[in-house]
Amino acid sequence: MLGAARTMASSLGGGAARQSLALAILVYFGVIGVLGGYLLTRLFLQWAFATAGWQDADRL
Repeated sequence: MLGAARTMASSLGGGAARQSLALAILVYFGVIGVLGGYLLTRLFLQWAFATAGWQDADRL
């Protein structure tokens, strides 16, 4: 991840402060992407299971 931050920092103008900013951006959007993906998947699967009628354990 540090290599990606260094590469990204060079496009932001270079320097140690830019590398820290690039690393923060990578971490932030990585975490937001995982949480957003989980939330959307959880909401979609809950709807899909409810539509399919799998919410009752007695039917299995």
